[in-house]
Amino acid sequence: MSSAALQGLASLAMAPTAESQNMAAQFVEQLKQSVDGWKICAEGFTSGTYHQSDHVKFFCLQVCEHYTKT
Repeated sequence: MSSAALQGLASLAMAPTAESQNMAAQFVEQLKQSVDGWKICAEGFTSGTYHQSDHVKFFCLQVCEHYTKT
């Protein structure tokens, strides 16, 4: 998984369909289970690349929170 994966997450989270939103939620779960998922999200959150995307920032914080609790 790479930081480019967050770009796909941004487009999925913004999509108006329930299917796209479910795919985004599944992707977040994959990031939570990935060894480097928290690193990808922490970098995405702090880099400023997604400063306009509240959805991506929210998902990134969820992944980082999951990492700190496990």
